[in-house]
Amino acid sequence: MKSMKFDDCVVDGRLALRGPIEAEHSDDLRDILLAQPELRIDLGGCEAIHSAAVQVLMAAKRPIVAWPTSPSLAEVLRLALAADGATPAAP
Repeated sequence: MKSMKFDDCVVDGRLALRGPIEAEHSDDLRDILLAQPELRIDLGGCEAIHSAAVQVLMAAKRPIVAWPTSPSLAEVLRLALAADGATPAAP
């Protein structure tokens, strides 16, 4: 699978994650978060996310400015990221 180009997903200090985020994207996700420590996370367009990518987000502890539109995915991510110190936005 071709790597996502997360650089194309950065707008106004937000990293907008869209579609499914596969395990193969975890290294790219880590790299952009390390390179741009001010980025906030926008999960509004995220349809699915591999646990490896969730672990990257947990380690990054970035503010979450938008949650997935899927209620079940949003709930799981809120719990995972809030438990690890990310700054979740209000539901």
